[in-house]
Formats: sequence, structure tokens, C-alpha cells
Amino acid sequence: LVIRTELLDTIDDRRMWEHEYRRKLADIVGLQEEVATDISEQLHHQLTTDEEHRLSRRYTESAEAYRLYLEGRYFWNKRTADGQAKAIERLQRAIDVDPNYSLAYAGLADAYLLGFVPGPPVEHMPQARDAAVHALRLDQTLSEAHAALGEFKARFDWDWTGAETELRRAIELDPSYATAHERYARLLIWLGRKDEAMHEIQQAQHLDPVSLIISTNVGEIFYFARDYDRAVIEAQKVVEMDPNFPQAHWRLAEAYVEKGMFPEAVEQYVNWISLLGASREHVDAMRHAYGAAGMPGFWRKLIALFEERNNEARVTARRLASMHARLGENDQALEQLEKAYRERELMLVEINVEPAFDTLRSEPGFTRLLYDVGFRPE
Repeated sequence: LVIRTELLDTIDDRRMWEHEYRRKLADIVGLQEEVATDISEQLHHQLTTDEEHRLSRRYTESAEAYRLYLEGRYFWNKRTADGQAKAIERLQRAIDVDPNYSLAYAGLADAYLLGFVPGPPVEHMPQARDAAVHALRLDQTLSEAHAALGEFKARFDWDWTGAETELRRAIELDPSYATAHERYARLLIWLGRKDEAMHEIQQAQHLDPVSLIISTNVGEIFYFARDYDRAVIEAQKVVEMDPNFPQAHWRLAEAYVEKGMFPEAVEQYVNWISLLGASREHVDAMRHAYGAAGMPGFWRKLIALFEERNNEARVTARRLASMHARLGENDQALEQLEKAYRERELMLVEINVEPAFDTLRSEPGFTRLLYDVGFRPE
């Protein structure tokens, strides 16, 4: 294993320091600590006690468990059904190798929280909670575990106070953990606390500017805040970084719809369903439907496609509800939202701020649903 490190002055591109580390793969766990400490010394940075503790901390002594953990996180970041399955498998194997590996339990919780597992969330989401709780039994100071538990409490329990407590604790324990800031930002925007959400998502992106999901969710925050121009800009940046990241195309399509840019929206929806595995025949049918009947024709064709491929595509009732709402089919939209409520769909937390549901806000059934999920509409 060879790792080469460099410190560059970003003002004049001057190389300030460089070093090459040659180690056996079995030494990878300790190497991370060594590299971090050396860089800190070269920067003449006086470490705080907490920083020293984080740098010297080893969550496992097993190089095999650590490798499996890294692979699990890699697949988790794909944000696809296949990626989730592989992430769960790798992280479970890491736990099998080292049953006391708290970070792997937190990773396993995060993997289940992606929500791509077939079947209603009520059937499998308790596994996310159990993994996060087990991680905290092993290590109460683990930021990743608090962040996972906070995400679970928000998206499955609809326990907004408990979720905020966990996410704030995660940030307190490790202010540099970008995912904790991102999750807190999303919680805040769901609750309608726009300014706080903007601050947290910008902090998350500052900490991890190359994260596809964090950058996509920057666009999501702007979308829910009704700033569609910025939502488009941010989603376009992600598409440029990685054209194969499905969520960015979905977010870009939704923003285009709200701007009335329907041809552009259709292209992004088509990109999205293609990345989900739709056939060329289905893609052509979607384009034809738009050409023949505009957005109403497109929505109806998309609904039919998802109903046909529901188990395979893992399409949420909440997304189907937004399509019905945009068609003016309020009864069908509410029916889908009630289904999402019964199954505790993870995306239901967005209904308080989702623009597609603005036409439903005067409906008693929608108001009742908001209260049932824990929101207090004005």
C-alpha cells in the first residue's frame, strides 16, 4: 500500500510539504491516524483534546473489517437500490468480523435508511433503528450513530423534537461530520425553518463539496424554499459532476416543472427513469406522451409506468401523489398520501413544504394528514 500526501498553498500552488507512506495493507487502520497527525504537525495546528482523541481513535483493529466498512460506505453513496443491497451486505460482514465495530453499526443504520429495500418501510426500517441504537450502546460519543438515529426519528417516527436533539448532538460531537449538517438542514426545511436550513446545508457542502447527495440536497433545500432558479443551478452542477446520479435528475426535473420549463423537465424525468432501469421503449413512450398531450399526458404515462413496474422500480406513493396533484386529481393524490402514511414512507416528511401539494392545502384530508405526521400548519 503506497499513499503519497502533499500540502499545497492554494494562493501560489507552492508545495509546502510532501511525504510517501509505504505500509502493508494490514496496517491501514493505524495509517489513517499517522497521516492525519503528520499533516496537523506540518500545519503547526495546535490540536484540542477532542481533536487528539478523534485522531487517535481506532474503531476497529481489524483491517478486514475496516476494508468492508469502506466498501459499504462507497456503495451507500451510490444512492441506488443495488448500492443499498451491497452496502448492507458489506457492513454486515464488517460486523461479523468485528462485533464491537460501532462505526459499522452506524453505517448499517444509514444503509437501511436509504429506503430502497422492497416492501413497506414498516417491515424493515426497525433494522435501521436497532443498528443505530446498538452503535450507541458500544459508543455513546459516536457522531455517526446519533446522526443515523436522528434521521430515523425524523423520517420514520416523525419525532421532530427527538430528531433535532440527536442531530444537534451529532454535530456537537463532531462539527466536521458533513452528513449530520445535511440531515439537520433537511429536518429544518421540512419544519419550515428556511434560514436555519440554508445555514446548515451550506455548512455541509463546505465540509464535503464533492458529495453528490449533499450537493443534490442543496438544490432540494432551495426547491422547498421556492427558489427554483437556485434549485436548477445547484442540480445542474451535480448532473455535470456525475450524469449517472439519479437523484440529481429528479430534483432538476421538479424544479423545471415549477418554473414552467416543461420540455426541459421531461428530458430530466426521462434521464431519471432511464437510470432507474426503464427500457428504451418506455422512454420513447414517455416522450411521445408529452408530444401528444403535454404534461397531463406525460404524468399519466409516468403513473402507468410506475404502477406497472412498482415492485421493481420501488416508486413511492408520495411521488405518485405529487403527479396526481399536478393533474388536479386531488382524490387520487390524497389516496396515495394515505397509503404513504399507512406504510410510513420515508418521503412523507416532505409534504409540509412540497410545492406539488399546494393545491391540496385547502383539503381537510390533507390538513388532517399534516397533523397526523406531526406538522402544525398555519
